[in-house]
Amino acid sequence: MSIVSQEPDPGRSGGITRWDYLATPNPSRVEGWLAQQPAGVWIHRVGAISRPCRRRMTAERVVCEHCMKGLVPEWRGYVPFYSRLYLRWFVVIGPSLLPVVREILPLSQVVITRAKKRCAPVSIEGQNWRTSPLPAGEGRGTECPMMDFLIGVLFRDPVLAAYHASAAVASVSDTGMSPTPATPKPPRKRPAPPGVPVTEADREEGAEELSRVSSRIRGRLAVRALTDGISTPIPSANGQHPPRS
Repeated sequence: MSIVSQEPDPGRSGGITRWDYLATPNPSRVEGWLAQQPAGVWIHRVGAISRPCRRRMTAERVVCEHCMKGLVPEWRGYVPFYSRLYLRWFVVIGPSLLPVVREILPLSQVVITRAKKRCAPVSIEGQNWRTSPLPAGEGRGTECPMMDFLIGVLFRDPVLAAYHASAAVASVSDTGMSPTPATPKPPRKRPAPPGVPVTEADREEGAEELSRVSSRIRGRLAVRALTDGISTPIPSANGQHPPRS
C-alpha cells in the first residue's frame, strides 16, 4: 500500500495554535492584519528570559517565587497579527502603546515599525497598505486563544496552565452552560381558594400526601441516627415515640 500524501502542519503545538515571535531590529517595518487585541501578561525579567508572575496572573492566589526574590513584575502585551504572507506572528508592546492598539479593530490592516534609534520601542498603527481585505483561510480570524499559547507553549508554566484551565471551566459553569439541561420540577399543587367546598377525594389526597411526607421524615431521621451516632427518637405511625434503647 502506497504512502498517502500528507498535508503541511497547520501550525499547532499540542492542539494550540502557534504564534512565532517577530524580531524587530532597528529600523523595521512590517505590514499585516491585527488578529486580536493584546493579551496582557505580568512578567519578571530573569536575565534575558521573561517569566510570568504567578501572583499577579492569579489575583494573588498562587505564590510567585520571583516576587519572593524581590523582582518587580512588569506588564507586557502580546499582540498577534497575520503577516502579508498570512503567517502568524506576534510582537511585544509596553503599557504606553496599549491605548493606541485598542483603537484598532481586529482584522484591520496595520503597520508595525521600529525607529532607527536603538532604544526605540515597537509601534503599531492602523494603515491601509492594501486594497483587498484579509483572505479567508484556516485559523485566520479573531477567535485565537492567545493566552492558551502563551501559558501552554511560550512560557510552559504547568501551574498557570492548571489555574487557567480551572478558571475556564469555572467561567463556563458561571454562565449557566451546563452539559445536560436541568430537569424541570413538576409544578406544586396550589391550595384550594377559600370558599370552595372540600370533597372526600381532596381529603383522601391530603391524607396520602401527609403519609408520604411523614415517611420521608422518618427515613431521614433514621439515617441521621445511624450515621451521626445520635439517639434521635424515630416517630411511629401513630405519632408516639418508641422507648429509648
